[in-house]
Amino acid sequence: MSSADNLKPIGFKVSYWFAFGFSLVFLLYGGVKIILGFLDHNYTDLPKAIIFLLIGIVLVTLADAYKGLKPWSWYGQVVINGLIMLLAIIGYSHYENLILLVLAGTAMFFLFSSETKEYVLKGD
Repeated sequence: MSSADNLKPIGFKVSYWFAFGFSLVFLLYGGVKIILGFLDHNYTDLPKAIIFLLIGIVLVTLADAYKGLKPWSWYGQVVINGLIMLLAIIGYSHYENLILLVLAGTAMFFLFSSETKEYVLKGD
């Protein structure tokens, strides 16, 4: 671990790893569904799998920009976590959605912490 990593606020690290992990789930789901669709010769779910893969690529790009301290990426992370929370509230009857709600709420808490905002939005 470099000394530059030690200077990063813990809120920034937590919110970055949540963003990266969440986007990785989309990438893996889309990629695996595409591969299994070709192996099973079942192409009915292929468009949905491609959409998941594209969303995963966009989310990984956003997470990478957030790690690169691009101010617009902080706003993107807020929007993504807000959408996650909204969709989790709509489908609250399933416990998986409650887990997503707690995780996105925690990431949102760390995104709005003064240390993280100051670190990412230096001149904004």
